[in-house]
Amino acid sequence: MQLTHYRAIQEHRKMWNWIADESERLCIPVHKRIYLNKYFEGIIVDSDCFLCDYSSCIYNRFCDKIENVCDVCPLQWNGGSGKGNCIVGEYGLWGEAYDNGNYIEAARLARIIANLPEKEYE
Repeated sequence: MQLTHYRAIQEHRKMWNWIADESERLCIPVHKRIYLNKYFEGIIVDSDCFLCDYSSCIYNRFCDKIENVCDVCPLQWNGGSGKGNCIVGEYGLWGEAYDNGNYIEAARLARIIANLPEKEYE
């Protein structure tokens, strides 16, 4: 999928807010694949994540200058610190809540993920 910086963030925020809303409405944690199957059926999104899809595209173009694909993720993970990546940040915590069936915590984290701040570039 070809995404611009702006659209990757926009689609990310829509998806994670929808996940939070649906998790609260259904009283079960809802996975991102449900959203993608509903709104992007037949479209391949890298790692089922609009940010990963965008970042992979950038990395593939500039891999000689970028050490890690996560380095070009446009959002700040880990409470906005910008250190680390999604797996060791809020997304990893969401995955634990999802796996444990804790829809309240999953929805709370999904809302945080939806509203992560953008990285500031110099």
